[in-house]
Amino acid sequence: PFPPNSLQAKSITLTGATLFNYIATEEELTNRSYDVLNAMREGWLKLKIDYVYPLDQAAKAQEMLESRKTTGKVILKIGD
Repeated sequence: PFPPNSLQAKSITLTGATLFNYIATEEELTNRSYDVLNAMREGWLKLKIDYVYPLDQAAKAQEMLESRKTTGKVILKIGD
């Protein structure tokens, strides 16, 4: 955390957005999702996975996220 007012001295701005700010339709969201999955299959987009927990340990996964002990993805696994 930092005080946002500290940016004013140098006229620095901070903005944020989510993917939904840039997608107009559900079809576009679906197409972009396929693009991401294909990039992963092709190997040029790599995700860092820190932890994989079985679904019954969802509370532990949430605890890891809230304690900021992760730097990659936390996956909940369903089934074997």
